[in-house]
Amino acid sequence: MRIFYCLAYPTLLVFIFFGLPNSILYSQGIIRWTPFILIGFVQPLLLYKMLHSFKVAIMTKKIVTVWSMPVLGIIFGIYLNDVEKKHLRDNGAETKGIV
Repeated sequence: MRIFYCLAYPTLLVFIFFGLPNSILYSQGIIRWTPFILIGFVQPLLLYKMLHSFKVAIMTKKIVTVWSMPVLGIIFGIYLNDVEKKHLRDNGAETKGIV
């Protein structure tokens, strides 16, 4: 199982950052919650199981797992902001107006 978790966790991180299609990231429905579910539930579970397979102390597992969610969430938010700026630069234009 150790090999499975050691492969599944990095694969999940790569999928979160590079594999989510725009149809999921910019959808209006319930599918929009997919990154939140992956970062908030699936990622901590895989990380906890991976640390458990390496016989890490219980308190260390809990601390690392809990702190991984906000850290990964912030990094994903910064990454998504950069991707949106790139899409705007390539496909759109900003206009200034007075309302």
